[in-house]
Amino acid sequence: MEGKNSENVMPQAVRLPLENSEQRWLRYPELAKKLGVSERTIRRDKDEKKLPEPIKIRGCVVFDWLEVAAALEARKQN
Repeated sequence: MEGKNSENVMPQAVRLPLENSEQRWLRYPELAKKLGVSERTIRRDKDEKKLPEPIKIRGCVVFDWLEVAAALEARKQN
């Protein structure tokens, strides 16, 4: 029976690298700095639907870096 119970145990959570865990949610200034552009460019690209819409987390407007990176990659391939 002991072997059967151990099969049902969920594996420990995998810790994401720093890039994905601590810097996943970026505010306008942080995203602008990461991309090497101005905040105005970020706002314009968002308005033109070139970037995904940000969300609100605890009153802060933030972008999901994973979504932004995917959107930028898709733009490169077009």
